Amino acid sequence: MKKIVYTTLLSALLLTPSLNADNVTDPIDTALESYKDKDYKTAIDELKYAIAALQKLDSEVNKQLLPEPLAGWKKSESNSNNNPALAVFGGGSMTSATYTKGKEKVEIEIIANSPMIASMSMLISNPMLMQSDPNQEPFRYKKAKGMKKKEGKNTEILLLIGNQILLTLRGRNLQDSNTLESYLKTMDLKKIQMAFM
Repeated sequence: MKKIVYTTLLSALLLTPSLNADNVTDPIDTALESYKDKDYKTAIDELKYAIAALQKLDSEVNKQLLPEPLAGWKKSESNSNNNPALAVFGGGSMTSATYTKGKEKVEIEIIANSPMIASMSMLISNPMLMQSDPNQEPFRYKKAKGMKKKEGKNTEILLLIGNQILLTLRGRNLQDSNTLESYLKTMDLKKIQMAFM
C-alpha cells in the first residue's frame, strides 16, 4: 500500500507541474544524470532530497487519518516523522496531533512500522502482564486489542492495529471520562491500517 501511495503521489506530481513537482522530479532527474556520469555521491544526495520531499507529502496524507476536533476543542498538528525517538527504536513513521479545550488536553499518536511495536504487542497480547499496574486494564475497540490506564483525570488508551500500528490516545485533566472514546469513535481504523500496509 505504501508503494501505491508513493507511486500515486509521484504520478500526480509528474502530471501536474503547477503543484511544485520540481521538489521531487528535479532531484530524481539530476540523480539519474549523475548516475550515468558515475558521480554517485551527487546521485545519492539528490535521491535523499527527493525522498525527503516524498516523506513530507506522505506526512500530509497521513495527517488526514487524525480526527477533527470535537465540538469546543482546538486541534494543532505536528509533523513527527523525523522524531528522534523513532530513530532510537529503529525507525518507523509517526503522525500526531494535540487537541485542547481550556485545561483539558488530548494527544493522538499513530506509530507504524517501528520495532518498538513488537514489545508493546507482547504486553497487549498478554493481559496477565498488565496486572502489575492496578490502574491498567485490557481494552478492546472493535477488532483492535489494547489497554487502558486511568489515574484521576488522566487517561491513556493504547490500541494495536494489524500488529504493525500503535494508536495512542492520551487525555489530561479530562472532565468527561468518555472523551478519549469519543475521539476514537471518529477514527477509521481500517483506513489507518490500509494506509500503512
